[in-house]
Amino acid sequence: MAPDLDDLRARLCDLGDAIRDEVIAHRDRHGVDDLAAVVGQVEADVTYAIDRVSEERVFTWFATHWPTDQPVRLVMEGIEDHELVVFPAGAPAATVRWICVIDPIDGTRNLMYDKRSGWVLAALAAIPTTPADRAPAAAAGGGVGADHGLHARFGDIIVAAMTEIPTTRQWRADQYSVVRGAGAEGVVAEAFDVRAGTRAPVVLRPSQATTFDHGFASFSHYLPDGKAWLAAVEQQLWDRLVPPRGEPRQIFEDQYICSAGQLAEVAAGRDRLVGDLRPLAL
Repeated sequence: MAPDLDDLRARLCDLGDAIRDEVIAHRDRHGVDDLAAVVGQVEADVTYAIDRVSEERVFTWFATHWPTDQPVRLVMEGIEDHELVVFPAGAPAATVRWICVIDPIDGTRNLMYDKRSGWVLAALAAIPTTPADRAPAAAAGGGVGADHGLHARFGDIIVAAMTEIPTTRQWRADQYSVVRGAGAEGVVAEAFDVRAGTRAPVVLRPSQATTFDHGFASFSHYLPDGKAWLAAVEQQLWDRLVPPRGEPRQIFEDQYICSAGQLAEVAAGRDRLVGDLRPLAL
């Protein structure tokens, strides 16, 4: 059956809601400190209790909420590269139409210490339909989900959603979603009231400023490694863009340790620039 893309968008939003609610409920039952407990080590990263809570919710949600006529492969932390996890469970690889790339919680450490929101990220990429295009992506220049002949590239993403997981001090959690090609007007942006369970539309509008003066513009340098190089590059950039004028330049930074959070701040107009050059620095 031809997929209803807006239905799939709504389902990714529902997945984000489910993870957000599960994390909040676990935090209410066990406290913030419990979320920071180390529970294991996976190939990509250390696993904390907060990760385990969110990952388990992903599996149960897909088992009960994903449409059986749209077989999908999951790619996320907690699933090793060699594993093939598909829903509905047991669906033959030849029938799989989608790859769902998920970060159950981006900004884990923010939430672990109740400092700032984390975000649920989910994106749905269409798998090429011709047999030749289903060859391992390594031969075609890389992609996501490259093994098992099921792969896609980030350019194949058709539907995406990001859902905020708030701190204990927040009543509002934003959610943004879109179907590719819908344009700026097609972005669905809502604010969810975690106290009342109600939603209201919000307006996403990037900054209209033409300078950086009196605004936020940040470069990511969270850890000691690479910090000196990053600071030097940042200093050179500002000296070229906004030469010294004999008085302190009014450009402020805000280190949000979360890529999704950075995107949200830029989309909402609260940040004018975010640069992440850490791969080059390291």
